[in-house]
Amino acid sequence: MKRYGSPGCGSAVVEVVSRLRPGRAWFNERCPKLAAAVALTEQHPVVAKLWGKNFGK
Repeated sequence: MKRYGSPGCGSAVVEVVSRLRPGRAWFNERCPKLAAAVALTEQHPVVAKLWGKNFGK
């Protein structure tokens, strides 16, 4: 079983910012370290459920 730490406030802010304009592709290209943190945050079961419910992902 993969264990996750609790995402912090900073993780949530970066996650939301990555969804704003100009978009995820721009964010991934220009902020690769933050994009890696976003990818990790999105794997958290609670975050995945929340984003799936609210953003259809």
